[in-house]
Amino acid sequence: MQEVYKVTSDNALIKIATGLSILDFPVRDIPPILELGLRDLQVLNINKFAKALPPSRFELFEIFETPLKTWWPGELPTNNGEESLLFMGQPTTFCMDWALERNSHFLQLAEIDEQVMAKFVEICRANPISFQKLYVSTRTFLIEHPVVSQAELTRLISINEVHSSMQAAYEEIPSECDRDGYFYLCDYCGDVLLWQDGNCHCRNWGVCEKQGSYSLQSKLKASHSTRRVKRGILAYVVVPGLPELELLKQVQQLGLETELWPNVDYVDIHINLPRDESWGLDVKATRSPRLLGEKEARKEYSLLNSGYYLENLGKAFYVIPDIYYDRSFLDQFCKGAKTKPGMLKKKGISLVSSSKFLEILKDRLQHATN
Repeated sequence: MQEVYKVTSDNALIKIATGLSILDFPVRDIPPILELGLRDLQVLNINKFAKALPPSRFELFEIFETPLKTWWPGELPTNNGEESLLFMGQPTTFCMDWALERNSHFLQLAEIDEQVMAKFVEICRANPISFQKLYVSTRTFLIEHPVVSQAELTRLISINEVHSSMQAAYEEIPSECDRDGYFYLCDYCGDVLLWQDGNCHCRNWGVCEKQGSYSLQSKLKASHSTRRVKRGILAYVVVPGLPELELLKQVQQLGLETELWPNVDYVDIHINLPRDESWGLDVKATRSPRLLGEKEARKEYSLLNSGYYLENLGKAFYVIPDIYYDRSFLDQFCKGAKTKPGMLKKKGISLVSSSKFLEILKDRLQHATN
């Protein structure tokens, strides 16, 4: 008997997000995976609202620029549905999360650029002792320099402070970023701002605009030799890395010995505490706790799955930056990971906001010194 094809909300969103993430703008051809997603979306829309989608693909793209809660015909994949799939005609970080983390279409996603970092990690993990220092310096450089001159990048590669594969992590800056001969930089992530109708925006607007307005105080003389990180590197390395480095600084200010991305990123931060106690931290900058739970459950090296952590660490934490954390985060994470909060606790794993983690750490230090 032939298996009946079942349309689900999650599968429709996966296909649409994947298609949008590999779509060329301006749009000329619609990828087959996006057509399949739109077909599923049509079914969901008719079932829920008893009406068809707009016949024009460009009308649909306008809808994709609006929050999902205003139009999505299925269970909302986020806590409040405030996310959109597109912003200024480009895939949002939320869209790319669903494309990369929720499906098996990785061969179609070379354009998303996260593979540049994945290949670099693979090289370093093949010989972690030799590559650990270069791994840390390269990753730190990407986070702290989303915009760089080609000459400086070449120089750092030549002296082995940045791995040569990072040439592929950067791209030329498009002309719409040039404002009266200058590139203006985002106050939060440092990326080059885009201009449209006299207004500026960051490619990572969903996070950066929550950090405050764009002051336009930081700018560079526009030059064809200046490069910016590609959108996948911005979404999956630069922006998540900012809270990692900030938390590292806060822990070091307490006088504790730390290691960043030990053993080529088996955890984000390793902390040595008094009385030979050690903690491992994975900092997760995401507003999609269910996606995070699913991803961590699938990964070979994660707090959920790897015996390395529990054998070598006294305690392990998933630390969620305050701007992403809410009261439902833990429950949604466990739902995605198909586990229960009590099971995390049994494994010695806690999931907390960054401010709560610092409270726990300071309390532990106070008890250790008494």
